[in-house]
Amino acid sequence: MWRYTFTFLSLACATGVAYLVPILPESITLPLPHRLVLQYAEPTWLENIAVRSNGDLLVTGFQPDAPLFIISDPASLAPKSKLLHPFGAVKSLTGITEVSDDLFVVVGGNFSGITPMPESFSAWSIDFRHHQEPTIEFITSLPKVIFPNGLTSPEGSQDVVLIADSTLGAIWNLNIQTGEYDIAVNVPELAAPSGASNGFGVNGVKTHGDFLYWTNSAEAAIYRIKIMPDGYPVEGAEAEMVARADAPFLDDFTIDTKGTIWATTNTDNRLLAIGPSGQTVTVAGAATEMTVAGDTAVAFGRGMKDKHILYVSTSGAINNPVNGTLVEGGKVVAIDTKCY
Repeated sequence: MWRYTFTFLSLACATGVAYLVPILPESITLPLPHRLVLQYAEPTWLENIAVRSNGDLLVTGFQPDAPLFIISDPASLAPKSKLLHPFGAVKSLTGITEVSDDLFVVVGGNFSGITPMPESFSAWSIDFRHHQEPTIEFITSLPKVIFPNGLTSPEGSQDVVLIADSTLGAIWNLNIQTGEYDIAVNVPELAAPSGASNGFGVNGVKTHGDFLYWTNSAEAAIYRIKIMPDGYPVEGAEAEMVARADAPFLDDFTIDTKGTIWATTNTDNRLLAIGPSGQTVTVAGAATEMTVAGDTAVAFGRGMKDKHILYVSTSGAINNPVNGTLVEGGKVVAIDTKCY
């Protein structure tokens, strides 16, 4: 099902970098160093990624047959992958998020190509809290959700998941204890603009402090809105644009401790770093390269050895071949960000 391949790119870090102020592009060496952690057989499409407190990676697959992989020791030279769970009638997994320590939620359903099949989606819990092997349980069906994509959980909450609906252009609030869900955020900035070349509005979602951030894929923009601990917007809060990227598409992202946003572009195979001022830099990949071909999501390591490592999941450009013809099996790539 999978194979192990390791590729290393050794680049020297710029010296004398001040980490307490924004780093100018001229002061770093690009692309950032990277290595291939693990690659799966074609046509595996990896869709999202989360990191356990012990450093293991949980990776969801859009195809084939809703794979949920765990990759142990990703910072080592010999990572190992295991298929955690088959989801039966569910053929595609999309978002995954950690709700509390070692308790994750994943959503999935069925698609025709990349078109969602109505009323096929559901949410599941992945619980590592009591056993080495996780307990995976059905939470609820999501018949009102059209295209569940990115997931996040409000900081401090242990029972709420926020679900990005890329087609509806809204964010749902799911209580994983009761299975009840309703629309939490419904503002124009979540929807694809009229006449957009693709129908993807909100895609990736993350909470950071008191704010909910999201990508609008069709706009290649990042927005945020202030929220309460229960995931609903603060009364009177309005969405504000954080940045607009020079890209045809933005997929998922993460935010580091310095406020830098690391975003995937998927369709043109680049990883972007977006500074607090909105300055955007391509730090890995290119439209014509396979480095992070069809990059879908990112997450930082959580161990002492890899807290500066950004793990990138990819689709292998299956839906949009590089240079019109090149595809590969989805993979996880480690990007070293300590020099940025």
